[in-house]
Amino acid sequence: MPLMRIFCFRLTVRLGSIIVGGCCMLETLITMIMLAAFGGAKFFKSEALYYEENLHIYNPHAVFVWLIGVCKTSPELFYATIMSCMGLYLPCCGAMMAGAYFMKRYLLVPYILVELLRLVCITLTHVIGMIVIKKSINVGYLIAFTIAGGFALLLLFYLWACVVALMQILKIVRSPEYIAVFGDDPLAPVEPQPTGSMDIFAIEPKNPWNDKGMERMSPAVLTLAPYNGTNMLIDDFRPLHSRYLYNRAV
Repeated sequence: MPLMRIFCFRLTVRLGSIIVGGCCMLETLITMIMLAAFGGAKFFKSEALYYEENLHIYNPHAVFVWLIGVCKTSPELFYATIMSCMGLYLPCCGAMMAGAYFMKRYLLVPYILVELLRLVCITLTHVIGMIVIKKSINVGYLIAFTIAGGFALLLLFYLWACVVALMQILKIVRSPEYIAVFGDDPLAPVEPQPTGSMDIFAIEPKNPWNDKGMERMSPAVLTLAPYNGTNMLIDDFRPLHSRYLYNRAV
């Protein structure tokens, strides 16, 4: 079953994925502009020198010390690596937005993998950061920062899960079981016709609602699979303009 069917209590995962991609692109662009405005490699070197001089007030975690050394000795390489990673992340976001709009699963895969790697790095950075600063701040502030960072990570994982749910839904609507009941157009699913037989293994030989003349499974058959009863995805796949025509979100 999909991880979620509704995004932010109102929107569906298709529109939610497009919004997530736009927010990630905006976040990345702002970060790149800010790093360039702060001086790029010079900014990283100055920060490394500052933390090296004041290392006694911080917890000298091995990763933290290694990062200081890298930023001090090779700030240009570190800055170029960060900018290159963010530059490669932007096309993944754009491809994901296109995949959500045109319902192409393969366009979602790069974003899902890269974003998962990014979230793992952010999580490790948050954990190590809290370990490093625990000697230099009050315990109350440390707890507050830890909780705030945890909620921020929870939000980021929620946004990532929206795209994963869309990929799961696209797999369902492209499956033979779904097509046999609701047709091959997920944006305009047909209503399954009532069958005369209650045999859960019965398959109707012909269905006038299917333009391709495919056999349509009885709705009772779906109770044996992850598809139960009526179309649970009808609200997840509507044209973008239907939000204004029917007061429903995509």
